[in-house]
Amino acid sequence: MGSVWDLKPFGKSQEPLINLRYTVAVARIEFNKTYGQIRQQFGVSDGFTAKWSKVYAAHKTLVRTSGSWPKDQIRMRFASISNRPKNVSSPVQDRIRRDVLERRWKYGFEGADRIKGITKVAASTGTINKVLRKAGLMGIPKKRHRNLSYGRYERAIPNDLWHTDFKTWEFDFGTVHTTWIIDDASRYILNARITLETSADIVIDMLGQAIDLYGQPNQLMTDHGTEYYAVNGGKGKSKLDRYCKERGIKHIYARIRHPQTNGKMERTHRSAKEETPYFGTIRTFEDAKQTFMKWIEYHNTDCAHRALGYEIPINVYFAGSMVTDLIRELAE
Repeated sequence: MGSVWDLKPFGKSQEPLINLRYTVAVARIEFNKTYGQIRQQFGVSDGFTAKWSKVYAAHKTLVRTSGSWPKDQIRMRFASISNRPKNVSSPVQDRIRRDVLERRWKYGFEGADRIKGITKVAASTGTINKVLRKAGLMGIPKKRHRNLSYGRYERAIPNDLWHTDFKTWEFDFGTVHTTWIIDDASRYILNARITLETSADIVIDMLGQAIDLYGQPNQLMTDHGTEYYAVNGGKGKSKLDRYCKERGIKHIYARIRHPQTNGKMERTHRSAKEETPYFGTIRTFEDAKQTFMKWIEYHNTDCAHRALGYEIPINVYFAGSMVTDLIRELAE
C-alpha cells in the first residue's frame, strides 16, 4: 500500500477534504497510527479521525470481496456527509472555503490569522475558524504564552540590526545545535547552520557569508553566550567583538536574564519547535538538517507574520533593502 503520509487518491488540489478524510481513515485502520500521530501530522481532531475511520471500516468488505475499492465509490462514501458551513452557497464563499481548506491541508499547524494573512481571503478569522471547525480541522489549541508587558522595538529598515543566537535540541540520536542570523526589520533568516557543536568561528563564518550576500548591518545583537562574549570576567574583547570592530559593526548585547530583549530570536526558536514536526521526522543528523532547512524556507517565503502586518519576510526584506540602497546612494 505504500506510505500513508503520501496517499492522495484524487489529487490534492481538486478534492482536498475527501483526500484528507480517506487518508486519515487509512492511517488509522490500515497503518495503526495513533490518534496523537494523526493529530500531529494532519492537524485534525480525534472526533474527525474516529468518524471517518468508522466510515472506512464499515465499507472495508468491498475491498475483501472485489480486491479493490474503485475511486468513484471512495468519492461517494467520503463525500456523502457534507461539511459545508450553513448558508454558504455563493461562488465567492465557496472559493473562500476552498482556499482556507487547501491552505490548512498544506500546513496543518496554521491558525485562522495566518491563513487569512497568506491567502488574503475576504473573510474574518471567525469565518475561517467556522470553516475549519465544520471540516473537523481545528485540532488542539496552541498553548497560550504570557503576554509580557515590555516595550517592543522595530527597526525601520533592513540591515540596520541583525540578531544571532543558537539553540540546542535533544533527539534520540544525540544533540543538534541551530544557529540563525535574522534581520530585525523583516524577520528574514539571512543565514542558518545546523551543527553538532557551536563556536565563535561558526558564527563569524556565517556572518561573513551573510554580509557577502546581503551587505553589512549597522549593528549585531547577541546574548552573553561564550560564542559571543569574552568570558574572562568581561575583560578584553571576544573574537566576535574584534571581527565586528574591524568591519565597523556595532556589537550590542541583550540584557542578562532578560530574553525579551532578544525576543525575535526567542520567538523564532519557539516557532521552530512548534512547527518543524510538520516538515519531517527527525531520526538522524541528516534528517535534522533537511527538516530545519525546509522550515526555514517556509518561514522566509511562505509564512505571513503578524508582526509584519501578515506580510512575508522575504518580501519585506527585499522591498526595504531597495529603499536602504537608495538612501545610501543619495547620502554619498
